[in-house]
Amino acid sequence: MIIKAIGAPTLTILNAEAVNGDIIAAERTEQTLTPLFSGTCELPSASKEVEDQYKFDIYSGNTVEDTTLIETSGWLRHNGIMGAVDSYRFKQLLTNQNQYTVIYSIITNNGYSATAVPYTFTASRTSLGMLEGLTIKAVDNTPYCKDNGCI
Repeated sequence: MIIKAIGAPTLTILNAEAVNGDIIAAERTEQTLTPLFSGTCELPSASKEVEDQYKFDIYSGNTVEDTTLIETSGWLRHNGIMGAVDSYRFKQLLTNQNQYTVIYSIITNNGYSATAVPYTFTASRTSLGMLEGLTIKAVDNTPYCKDNGCI
């Protein structure tokens, strides 16, 4: 048996950088019901390990232990460039104001696997999305509006 010792990689979900660290108990929100998740993997250069595959899993709720897997990207092939960003947009439409947890995982060319710290967030429609379902009533009883079709 041959054992190869390598340094632990650093995995980061880039969406987490948007949290304001100056606010105590800040809640992470994704401003869409179909957020795009991005992650990076930094492997120690001396190890000769290269990221080979990655995946994103999304769970309902805020802890993986107490939740159900909603969707997985499955294992996707990394583009082979060191430091390149991995990304995936889930196809499942999330429920507004519900909490979710995303897990970002990688496998290297030699079979080493690692997982990033879980990213917990609340799905929130954008302000543009909040305008859905509104109606506009046109008052067109003036002669000008009747002639020119204004609203």
